[in-house]
Amino acid sequence: MRFFCTAGRGTEIFACQEVCKEFNLCNDLVPKSEGRVYFEGNVNQVEKILQLKTVERAFALVLHVDSNKYKELDRATFLNNLRTDILNEDSWKNGDLRSVIEYLKSRQSSTLQREAIPVNGEGPPCKKIKQERKLSFRVSCRCSGVLGRKVTAQLLAKQIGIKLSQLMRWNVNFKDPEIEICIQVNDVHVSVGIPLTRVPLSKRDYVKCHGLRGPVTWIMSNLLETKNQSVILDPMCGKATILLEAAKHIEGVFCIGCDISDDQLKSAQENIYFGKVHDRLQLIKADCRALPLTNESVDGIVCDTPFGKKYSVKESSTTFHASLLQEMYRVLKKNGTVVLLVSEEMHHIIKNAGNIYQPFVQSGQNQIIQGQEDCIQLNKDIEKHCLDPSDQSKQSLGKQTDTTNINFSDSLVSDIKNSWEKSLLPLLPQNRSSPLPKKLHAHATEKPRQSDTSSSVVKDSKLMNKCDELTSSVNRYCEDVKCDDLERGVTDLSSALEQFKHVSDHYIKLGETNSYIVVLRSCG
Repeated sequence: MRFFCTAGRGTEIFACQEVCKEFNLCNDLVPKSEGRVYFEGNVNQVEKILQLKTVERAFALVLHVDSNKYKELDRATFLNNLRTDILNEDSWKNGDLRSVIEYLKSRQSSTLQREAIPVNGEGPPCKKIKQERKLSFRVSCRCSGVLGRKVTAQLLAKQIGIKLSQLMRWNVNFKDPEIEICIQVNDVHVSVGIPLTRVPLSKRDYVKCHGLRGPVTWIMSNLLETKNQSVILDPMCGKATILLEAAKHIEGVFCIGCDISDDQLKSAQENIYFGKVHDRLQLIKADCRALPLTNESVDGIVCDTPFGKKYSVKESSTTFHASLLQEMYRVLKKNGTVVLLVSEEMHHIIKNAGNIYQPFVQSGQNQIIQGQEDCIQLNKDIEKHCLDPSDQSKQSLGKQTDTTNINFSDSLVSDIKNSWEKSLLPLLPQNRSSPLPKKLHAHATEKPRQSDTSSSVVKDSKLMNKCDELTSSVNRYCEDVKCDDLERGVTDLSSALEQFKHVSDHYIKLGETNSYIVVLRSCG
């Protein structure tokens, strides 16, 4: 009998490793694809399958076909062949599959029997029809890609449900079925599976207030590779789901969770007592950058760092992570392990710790150079469009364009000048020259002239738009880039990372967010 488990993107490798370890299988016998791990077993191993920690859901595999078989077929032929393959009698009446189905049916039989037995033994005896009832089922389909456009999920579910009921003599039950038939049709494969349990394995029954998904918490706690009598710290524990996983399944460890939020600590306390690990997990209200712990007092640190979406920090991300890593290094024992869940941007910085400042410097210099070029071009436009009324040829040129009589020495030019001199000028090297062109500088400092026909300055409306765009870009750049803070934060983060050795990193996808699990080791 073949089974398969679904796993989050990036966690398939951990699911494959756990399956191989738990069932003593070789890696070659456990193929994996995007989001799935396939392996062989029997009905006696179902309970063991349901104990897997790195998977989302577990299924008995009825059919798995490569989609290339159907791609060149027209819609009618495709539907006919698809129904034939899914309703293959040999697959559904296979002895091992029937054993699994009977096992799933028996899991609910005790509940039904209790409902049939009268209270205090009074009343009529149980009807025999209850003992020999037909199996109830429903079909759910998911269709996507090119093949998904050839058939709708509703049509396929209806047709398979009717034929399967006739073939297996089962009863259709949409509301509360004993088993569910899950059909998936996409451009990679067509598969049919039966879930081994209604509740996803990723939803831990010992967690009351759910936070980070169960498989991710399990993976992070196991990457610590802790030994007996170890102390594990989470400086930003939140609901303490990672520490709960460690305290529940890693023998001989003591966990410490810190958080600054009273609400989060309250949820964490509920999880601790609900999971019955209050003797192995202690909570402390504290700032992660000033932990009330002595130097070199913990063996391992695990932390889900803020991504700046649901939870954010006041300072820049680089400054915050620099302070966090410095404090981690202080309380961590020599050669201790740190497991961090970080955003894609922070992973890039940690991965390139030796050269993390240069990209910021180069980016800033490029923007300054571009700004200087814009100012030079603006100066040329000013010389071209600011016309002297005494010059009849230029005046005739000005009449050919959409012009207005305005005084150029207005607040617009002053805004540009102030933005460059106050915000961008300090970013240039020491031997810098003012990025503000002399012509523009002269216009910005001269006194306004009287607006009359003999001394007016003619300016094209396009030039006004160009000035507006330049001012907006300058102001936007000055708001987004705080050079001094950036330099200090990046430098501090680089220094903090030098105290750790990069061990490994693992890509995972949380919903629609790309993230990484980074493993570091304190330099002894």
